[in-house]
Amino acid sequence: MDVDRVVARTHRFLEFPAVVGYEEPFVAELERTARAMGRHTERGDGLLAVTGESAEHVSAHIDRHGLVTTAAGTLAYAARLAAAAHRPLTPKLRAAVCHRFATESVYAYDAATGAVLGEGTVEHTEHCGIGPDLALAVAGLDDVAAGVPVAFAAPAPWTGGRFMGQLDNVLAAAIGVELIESGFPRLGVVHPG
Repeated sequence: MDVDRVVARTHRFLEFPAVVGYEEPFVAELERTARAMGRHTERGDGLLAVTGESAEHVSAHIDRHGLVTTAAGTLAYAARLAAAAHRPLTPKLRAAVCHRFATESVYAYDAATGAVLGEGTVEHTEHCGIGPDLALAVAGLDDVAAGVPVAFAAPAPWTGGRFMGQLDNVLAAAIGVELIESGFPRLGVVHPG
């Protein structure tokens, strides 16, 4: 496996947003990448399958943490919205999410194309994480309609000799693509449907 190529592909894949429930721009890029390698692709509910000669497969979960606009200048944790029926939002989880997103640069994007609709910064406030729901305030996205995904703007940097950031899912996809390019016969990229 070519580690430098995996790192370069990971950096490139991070350019495509994939907030939980709004992964289409990243799935489309994975499909373009597979087709450029001459592979046949099929889409199903929550699945992009890249077929080869045999039944072996590699799969990668590709959504990433992010937010969704709920009202002018207010954001909700996307994973909470997607999992609301089966994952309680505990005070500890609310506080962790609030702390994680504090002062982050973010951008709202078109869920189908990935086109940037606006940019802003999450404001950390004393009331964040308190109450039955989690609503984060953001400066700069007041004109964005409700229901729009909001992704982290900062790319994963090299820090202290380490590649750091929200990398697990995008790195798994980059490794999967590397395996295909190296001759592995089939890749299934899974995301929540």
